[in-house]
Amino acid sequence: MIQDLDKTGIVNGKAKEGGKTKHALYSVLVYKGVKITEEIRTEITCVRICPQVKDIPSGTFQGCINLVEVQFCEGSLQAIGEGAFRDCTALQQVTIPPSVTKLGSSAFQDCSNLTEVNFNNRLEVIEEGTFRNCTALKSVTIPASVTKVRSSVFWAAATWQ
Repeated sequence: MIQDLDKTGIVNGKAKEGGKTKHALYSVLVYKGVKITEEIRTEITCVRICPQVKDIPSGTFQGCINLVEVQFCEGSLQAIGEGAFRDCTALQQVTIPPSVTKLGSSAFQDCSNLTEVNFNNRLEVIEEGTFRNCTALKSVTIPASVTKVRSSVFWAAATWQ
């Protein structure tokens, strides 16, 4: 199941069936403070953030336990909100796009299979607990552009290499 988050903030479901792409029967409006319904959280395996999206609101994809891929299109995304991808336990790798300057607190907390995070050279702020309990995360290189790293960013992460 692929979810596209477009400029209007609508998440549209697409699924492959018999080699053909079909549209699911639901779409979810995602605005600040609104979350994806529980019924579809376990169905989402891939998310594509389109270029018009400026921020991913708090908790947007929290608990999407089968989410394995997040694709960020180059564009205007500036911030990944608090807990936006928290508890996405199947997520293994993420590349933060160049337009992002801030990672919200607990943005990737409890992503227990996250092994690799690639930062951009414009990132400035990593909020508290962003990668807390990411027990598979082995090493991270924080770019020189980062001016603030809040407390407990990597608390209870795996043993560093």
